[in-house]
Amino acid sequence: MKKITFTLLYCFLTAISFSQNNTFEDGLKAFDAKEYMTSFEIMKPHAEAGNAAAQFIVGFCYFNKDLLIKNNALAESYLLKSAKQKYGRAMGLLAVLYFEKGMKKDSKYKIDALVWAEIAAAYDLMQKRMTTRHLIKSYLSDEELKKVVQVLKEKKKDFDKIDVQAFIASLPKPKSDKLTIPKNTLGLMKDPYRDWVSRWKYDQFECDTIHYTKSIDVKIINETIAKIESTKEFELSSLYRGKHTESIKLTSKEKEFIIEELSKLTTHEWEKELFPYSKRLDSPEEIQATFDMMENLESEAQKGRCAIVYTFSKPIFLRNKTLALFLDQKRYRGNYTQLNFSFYSLEYKRWQKLSGVYQYYESSP
Repeated sequence: MKKITFTLLYCFLTAISFSQNNTFEDGLKAFDAKEYMTSFEIMKPHAEAGNAAAQFIVGFCYFNKDLLIKNNALAESYLLKSAKQKYGRAMGLLAVLYFEKGMKKDSKYKIDALVWAEIAAAYDLMQKRMTTRHLIKSYLSDEELKKVVQVLKEKKKDFDKIDVQAFIASLPKPKSDKLTIPKNTLGLMKDPYRDWVSRWKYDQFECDTIHYTKSIDVKIINETIAKIESTKEFELSSLYRGKHTESIKLTSKEKEFIIEELSKLTTHEWEKELFPYSKRLDSPEEIQATFDMMENLESEAQKGRCAIVYTFSKPIFLRNKTLALFLDQKRYRGNYTQLNFSFYSLEYKRWQKLSGVYQYYESSP
């Protein structure tokens, strides 16, 4: 415990020197020269008069274990007065004081320690560069960290520079069952569940539900059939880096088969709860209602990552299942749509997008 507190205090001391060029009271010069008792005697009246820097120095002296006047209660009192005036150094030392108190006595003071360390970082660049808050954070439980978030939200009324979202983003994220990707038993070229998880797995939140549509819009199928009928060669995707070197040419029998299978998709419906944590959407109204609901999420990051609806097709396999036609459609908040009905090639046991058949992109004006 002594080693931890000494480390925090040592880091703090390296950052509290005042500028020697500043024409301030002699007390500041004495403090810079580490003549702490001289500084204390000079600065005490200024502290009583409400000067934030003087309150910090007096609080520091009361907290200094090498001085005969050491008194943690008085140190806390003066440091609090200075910190409430948004004096960053006082905030930082107050965090050290509360951390020591929390480790020795009531653990609730560890919460106060981290709160003040975070506030100090928000108001003082030097405090932000120090490792104090990161070290304190490592000693708090998940429940204690949640309480820190609550207190920071309350403190933001008086300390508007507090960035609660940045603090939340810095917290260690507990492993969720949602991160376990289920086996792709449907044989989809693009796995919606894997894509869904990848969008938020490195954030400090997790999306609640993956949404997908019951079926494909008939218009999309008809447009794709028209492309199959009218296109002689399908050019390779610019991002494709596989074994194919020439455009895809379909035989008349392959076209007939594809059109027949596409026609079947007009009546195909996916089952409910197709994936873990999933919900099937059965109408345009349900899709819109889902996006409206997502607008109530706490942050813009959550709205951006979680507000997505997937539409996908059963794969249509060709050429001994080495070629497949597959629909990958994503709708995002703001009426933004990405749609790709494409050919995929099976290479080295992985599906690569080979050539686009019908592609559609839409965004709101």
